[in-house]
Order: sequence, then structure tokens, then C-alpha cells
Amino acid sequence: MPSLLDRLKRRKLGQWGLAYVAGALAAVGLMDAVADPVSLSVTFQQNVLIVLLFGLPLTLVVAAYHGEKGRQRVSGPEILIIGAILVGAGVSLALFPSSADTAVDAGGERDGMLVAVVPFDYVGASPEGESFADAMTFELSVRLGRIDGIQVRSPRSMARFKGSELDVTEIAAAIGANHVLEGVVQEIDGQARVTVQLTEAASGFGEWSDAFDGAASNLFSLTEEMAVRVAEALGLHLSETESEAVRAQYTETAEAWSAFYQGWAFIESAHANGNYSEAMLSRAEQYFDRALDLDPLYAPALAGMSLTHAYHYNAGIDPSPERQAMAEEFALKAIEIDYRLPEAHIALGSARANARDHLAAAAQYEEALRLDDDNAMAWCLLAWVCNR
Repeated sequence: MPSLLDRLKRRKLGQWGLAYVAGALAAVGLMDAVADPVSLSVTFQQNVLIVLLFGLPLTLVVAAYHGEKGRQRVSGPEILIIGAILVGAGVSLALFPSSADTAVDAGGERDGMLVAVVPFDYVGASPEGESFADAMTFELSVRLGRIDGIQVRSPRSMARFKGSELDVTEIAAAIGANHVLEGVVQEIDGQARVTVQLTEAASGFGEWSDAFDGAASNLFSLTEEMAVRVAEALGLHLSETESEAVRAQYTETAEAWSAFYQGWAFIESAHANGNYSEAMLSRAEQYFDRALDLDPLYAPALAGMSLTHAYHYNAGIDPSPERQAMAEEFALKAIEIDYRLPEAHIALGSARANARDHLAAAAQYEEALRLDDDNAMAWCLLAWVCNR
């Protein structure tokens, strides 16, 4: 009596299986090649792969029953096995989430959701009110950007629209946004009221608006709540990981954040105007020093301090080896705390540029742009170092 192995060889299961795998791989390769030109959906490709996967056992069953010169008739066990395979394929196609379902489960309609946060207006008499409104805009943009379903234009690229007379649809058209978020900040006796409105760019109609009240010193809680509510208004349901990301902050100290923000304003002004004066850089250094006194592990302030040292060195104000060493030390510490902080890579790139290591500097600027492709400072510095 022939052994099972002999029967399998006689029915050529190996040849049938190899031929099927080769054909399936060719089909996958062809599908991959034409996916972009003919706009095959991810769901379609996913379903094809499931069918091909279940096709292998189906092929082996047919070979087992009909591989020996085609003499076997269709039998009851064969029909049951093939039926079970087909049912398994059908169940997999029904239960396996499509790409669209996955996007909705993770948070609604995720494709093409680009939000522009226009610099908030300030209504009040406080001399620091405008800075508070700018800080609110900046912090809200950062928190929204941590949600997978939302792309947010960099606060720095949106700064040009502060006080702009352009309407919402014109701003959206200028930057390619689908949604525009505007806000008005009012501050009275230490209490803040922030009124925000989300507008659909295509129609110009308001999608949602709300007002948020809280202590002006409680900037973080206000922006956390706003970010969550904006996500909900966009139909996004945040996962636990996204909720934690929205609530995460570099420092628990609002005063440290305020000092950093003011210091960074001097850095951006110096960079934008090419005014790397000792007075300008010293003011920035004082603010960063204050922020780090309050929170020594505050990564953005470490990056800012690194840049003040790098600019002191590069501008010839203090071209000492100590300055250069501190520029690199602060940048590396910021990266160690949070590798995904673009400003930390900008700072390290500037330190490497001062050391005449232009390739290493360019690599850091490129990494900053990988993390934030809308970062104007990184683009400018990359162009500068590539011309060295």
C-alpha cells in the first residue's frame, strides 16, 4: 500500500502549491505596480490579498483530490473542505476592517484633514494680552498636531495671518486647509474666556463654536479641553494614546512655559530680521535661563538656550570654545529628553554648523523638517548650510 508521502507526490501537491504561490506573487506584484496609476483603493488591495491567501489551501485540496491524472470524482469530504475554506474567506472579508473602517475606529474621517489655526485675537487692556493670545494659539496648535487624524499648519507659518483682513476661505485657499479655527481671547481680573469657531473651508460655513472659561494662569488645561473638543467637532474619537498625547506637556510650570515663549520670540525675531545683536540674544538667554531655573528638564527651553549660545558664537559676540561646547551640550540634552522636538535638532544643527561640520548640520536640519515639514527656520538654515 503506497505511503501518504507517495500519494502526495503522485498527486503533485508540491508542484501545484509552488505554481500557485508563484502566480499569487506575480498577481501581487502586478497589483502593486498598477495601484497608483489606476488609483486602486487600499481596501481593494486588502481584499485581493485575503482571497489569494485562502486560495492556497483551496488549490491544495483540489490537487489532493484531482492531481493524479484527474481521475477522482468530486466527493462529499472534498465539498465540505472547500466549503469550509470559502466560508473562512468570506468571514475574513466581512470581519477584517477596511482601511476606511480603521480610520473611523481610530478617529473618524482622517484623510485630508488639514486644520489652520489662525492667531487668536485679544480683547482687553492687559499689556501682556497679545502674548497670552499668541501663547494660546501656539499651545493649541501643538496639541492638535499630536492627534493622528489632524494635520496642523505650523504656528510660525500661520503668524503672517495675525490681524489679517483676509476672510476664512481666502486663508484656507492660501495654505490648502480644509478647516480653519479662529479664536478670541478675553481676560478680566485674571480670568480668561476663549471663544473659538471652526469653519469648513469649502463652504465657509461654521461647523462648531464654543466658549471656554478658566484662570488665565491655567493655560494648559484650557488648551487641552479645546483640543479635545475640536477633535470631537471634526468627528474624531481619540484613542487612549492620543488622549494622553494631547494632555502631555513639556513642563507643569506655566511660568516656565511663559518664560520660554518670550525667549523664543526673541530668537525668532533675531532669525527673521538677521539681528543677532548682543542685546537681543542676551534677552533671550535671560528668559531661557528663567525657564530652566523653574524646570531644568524643559526640553524646548534647553533647545532655545542652545541656540542663544550658537548665535553668540556665530555672530562673533563670544566665539569662545566654551560657548560652542555649551551650544552642543544643551542641544544634545534636549534631544535626549525628546527626540521628536524639531527645535532641538535645529539647535544641534546650528552647533554643528559653527564647528564647520556642514554635512552633520544639514542632517540635523533635515531631521527637524522630517518632524515638522512646515518649519520655516529649519528650511532657511538648511538652505544656508547647503551654500557653505
